[in-house]
Amino acid sequence: EEIFNGWQSKYSSINNDDTTGFSEWYLTDNLDHNTFIPLGKADKDPVSDVSFDLVLRLSKRMYLYSQFAKLIGETDTSKTSEADLGYGIVPIGFTSKLGPLTFRGEYRIQSANFVFSYWDQAYDLNRAIARDNSIITKESQMYKYGEMNGLYLNLNSNIIDLVFLEVSYQNMAGEVWDETKSGFKEDANQTLMGKISLNTRKIAKLDVAEAFYQQSNVTNPFDFEPNEATISGYNLGFEVSAGMTLVYKNRTTYAPDGEGGYKAESSMQIETQIKF
Repeated sequence: EEIFNGWQSKYSSINNDDTTGFSEWYLTDNLDHNTFIPLGKADKDPVSDVSFDLVLRLSKRMYLYSQFAKLIGETDTSKTSEADLGYGIVPIGFTSKLGPLTFRGEYRIQSANFVFSYWDQAYDLNRAIARDNSIITKESQMYKYGEMNGLYLNLNSNIIDLVFLEVSYQNMAGEVWDETKSGFKEDANQTLMGKISLNTRKIAKLDVAEAFYQQSNVTNPFDFEPNEATISGYNLGFEVSAGMTLVYKNRTTYAPDGEGGYKAESSMQIETQIKF
């Protein structure tokens, strides 16, 4: 607002205290300024959660567990009569370590307005998306998921203490929102995630080396058709001094192309991490 008023003052002084035509001049002339003019305060759409779990140790390598999680917030009330976000339950889960392999399996149940792994790798990118001159938050889209149940499987492996592989797959079945019918239909909701990383303790000056892929909340992730929840990339971190790492983060995400499909968008982020 101060910048806007500053330019308006300059315009007025040049035009003998006349501000007629200022808005058009400000938005269309080739000026070194930000053309975004906020109209009042930005809306807030906060979200949080609570969770707890119970673990029963069967042996040094095998566990049974149960989990409960509740999202706190509200979804798009124009699409559903139930605004409050829902909950997810893992009535029984099992994990076991067999040599270099670690396996985890869960039976999952969720209420409406809920998804497991809400804060996933793509969250920073799709928590708020600009579309049709409005901001669409991830929280507001929770109405798309009704009551569902299914399985979650996770397998990770340590190969000769040098390469770490991890694959996760979720297959839920139940109510999924159909925009064409403005109502729920019976369908699948699946997620596939994969990650490979190196044990950098064995490589001088290399602190982080990992690559990943995620396709979440789609009917069939094995079609590998990208959407706004698809993300792939890598992280490379190099030790620049004792306790300091320079990390290069590359990401490939997808945005609507205006023709019913999605276009790839790549980004690179560089950050410095300090370890105490």
